[in-house]
Amino acid sequence: HIPGAWSIPAAANLAPDGRFAGVDQLRDLYAPTGALDGGEVGVYCGAGVSAAHDVLALALLGVDAAMYPGTRMSRILSGPFDAVISRRGTGSNKWSRYDEDVLPLWVADMDFAVPECVAQAVAERAAHKVYGYAAPPPELRSVLVEDLAARFDWHVFEEAIVFLPGVEPGISMALAAFLKAGDGVAQHTPAHRPLLRAPGF
Repeated sequence: HIPGAWSIPAAANLAPDGRFAGVDQLRDLYAPTGALDGGEVGVYCGAGVSAAHDVLALALLGVDAAMYPGTRMSRILSGPFDAVISRRGTGSNKWSRYDEDVLPLWVADMDFAVPECVAQAVAERAAHKVYGYAAPPPELRSVLVEDLAARFDWHVFEEAIVFLPGVEPGISMALAAFLKAGDGVAQHTPAHRPLLRAPGF
């Protein structure tokens, strides 16, 4: 939707062995886009994760690219990123822990409003008044498979999808499944504190 924009999938930055490609391969990839011609360069994607690959690739080529992370996210959020939504007095751990002159900037708890469709779905479910134990709807796996393929060219089998109650249990289960005592773990920071502590348990 941006005149002059090129589509460079994150996977294109990788060599066949899955490692980051060499400079020569990256130069061949980006030269046709004009990104190496000395002008200002910007990259974007849905939320900034995939675009970070392009920023790194361009840095290896000597290009200091700017990244705009909010393209798709800015369209689905119900309000702008700079909307001030007070959470004091709502039982928020983040906002009740400190004095009012402290501005907590947590990684895992940001004060963005959810999309209106999410708020409406939660309200409709709550209106039922009987909650109990929930189970994923049968069609959810096929929807996830289609979405991963369309958005990220990532092809997974439905039977490979396992639903978990949260990110933290998933990280702990992965560590237990693939590592043994004494193995090293690379972590990207800043990160949620329980994730940083998980390898020690």
